[in-house]
Amino acid sequence: MRRFALCFALLAVSAIPLQASHKKYATTPAEQSAVEKLLRQANALMAQNKSGLAMKDYQEADKISHHTCAACFLAMASIEQNLSDFSRAKKDSENAIDTAGNDKSLAAVAHMIHGVCLARMANGAKDRKLIQAADDFRQALALDPKQTKAQFDLGVILIRERKDEKGVALLKDYLAGSIIDPTLAEQARLIIANPDRARRPYVPDFSLTTLDGQTITADSLLGKVVLFDFWGTWCPPCRESAPMLVDIYKQYAKKPVEIISISSDTNRQKWLAFIAKHKMVWPQDLDLSDRMQNLFAVHLFPTFIVADRRGAILFRTDGYDQGMEAMIENAIDNALKRKYRPRPPEPSPPTR
Repeated sequence: MRRFALCFALLAVSAIPLQASHKKYATTPAEQSAVEKLLRQANALMAQNKSGLAMKDYQEADKISHHTCAACFLAMASIEQNLSDFSRAKKDSENAIDTAGNDKSLAAVAHMIHGVCLARMANGAKDRKLIQAADDFRQALALDPKQTKAQFDLGVILIRERKDEKGVALLKDYLAGSIIDPTLAEQARLIIANPDRARRPYVPDFSLTTLDGQTITADSLLGKVVLFDFWGTWCPPCRESAPMLVDIYKQYAKKPVEIISISSDTNRQKWLAFIAKHKMVWPQDLDLSDRMQNLFAVHLFPTFIVADRRGAILFRTDGYDQGMEAMIENAIDNALKRKYRPRPPEPSPPTR
C-alpha cells in the first residue's frame, strides 16, 4: 500500500513556466527548434488533461536538449508529483533547479515541487526531510516573492515539526498578504483553528448532491466513518471492485459507516445502468466538473479513502487487487475504534 500524504494542504504546483522561446540550450539551432516545438505540443496536451502523452513529449524534448532543458524537467516533475511518484519528481525537480540558470521564477517553482515531494515523503515530526522541505520553501520565496504558496507550505511544515506558534504566524501572514488563493486561504483558516489538520489529512470541505437528491457535506458526515470511492465505468479495476463495495456495504449496514461513490464518468446513462446492475444502493455522485477529484487530489482510479468520525483521513490507496477488501475493512474497523466526541452545539443568538 502506498503511504498516504500526511498533509492534504501541500498541493501540487500548477503555475509552471514552460515557454522555451527565450531559452538557449546547448544544442544546434535545429535541435533548439525541435525542443520548442515539442514543448508547445506537450503544453497543448496538458491543457487537454492528456498528461501521459505530454510526458512522452517532455521526455523527448529533454533528450534532444541533451538534458539541459529546465522547463522539461519541471514539467516532468509536476506530472510525476501528481501521480504520487515523489521519488522521480524529487529527482526531476533537482535537475530543474540545476539547469534553471538565471530564471529565478522557474527555479522557485522547482524548489516548491522539491519541497512538496520531501514533505510527502517525510514520516514524523523529526524527519530531516521536513527541515529540507522548509529550506526549499524559503528559497522559493527568496527567488520569487510572488510565489506566496511557498509561505503557506512553510507554515504547514513548521506545524508538522511541532513548531505551532511559528507556523500559525506564517499562515496568518499569508492570509494578510495581497496574493492569496481562496482554497488555500480556507485551509489556512482551518489549520489556524486546529493545527492538527497540518499533521494529518482531513476531509476537505465539500458539498454534493447524490443521485437520489440527497445533499451531503463534510460536516454532515461527522460522527460516521466514511469510505470514499473514486471510480468510473470506463476503468476496468473500478468495475472489478464493485462486488467488493457491495460486500462492505452489507457488512457495515448497521454501523455508523457511510460509503460515498464519486464517479468520473461523462456518460450518465452508462453510469446509471452500471449502478442499477450491481445494486450500488449507497450515495452516488457524478463528478462531471472533476470538482471532488480536485478537492481530494485524486489522479488514479480507483482511489479509496477512509475517514474517521472526526473527518481525519486514516487510509488512502489506489488500484484494486484481491487483498484490497481486507485492507479497507481493517481501516474501517480501526476508525470505528477511535473515540468520537460530537462538537458542542452552536450557542443560540440572544433573545430580546
